Amino acid sequence: MKIIKIIAIIILGLFAIGLIAGKASGISLLSLNMHDEIYSEDGMALGGYDPVQLYANGEAILGNEDIQTDWKDLTWRFTTEENQSTFLANPEQYIPASGGHCAFAVGKGFAAPGNPNFAYRTKDGKVYLFSNKEVMEDAMNNIDQVVRDADINWDK
Repeated sequence: MKIIKIIAIIILGLFAIGLIAGKASGISLLSLNMHDEIYSEDGMALGGYDPVQLYANGEAILGNEDIQTDWKDLTWRFTTEENQSTFLANPEQYIPASGGHCAFAVGKGFAAPGNPNFAYRTKDGKVYLFSNKEVMEDAMNNIDQVVRDADINWDK
């Protein structure tokens, strides 16, 4: 009986360490709801990339620190004042799917950082981000399923 208690304590300890390490690296289980609604780094949405530029041209271009706004407790940067105005007219339209988290990870039940440099735009205009080139290349082998899984898990 004592061995079972020791094993249970060890398992719980390892689980807690995993949760802490995962949160520190930006990775968490979606089911635990420990992720941010919109992925950010130190309060900067999309790592400072212009969301309007991402949707309009599929380009990941860093915004200007002189052209920024706060929305949903995050700072959003833009390449032009026109893009800033466009965003402010309908901000929800420019939020990548899964809140900018990596679509592949979300499809597997995890929240991991998405990177605007690795974006996929669907025919209907939704933008999905991936964490890096390798993950995006893997996802492209079965992109319809990846997108479907990400949407299902994000909406839970």
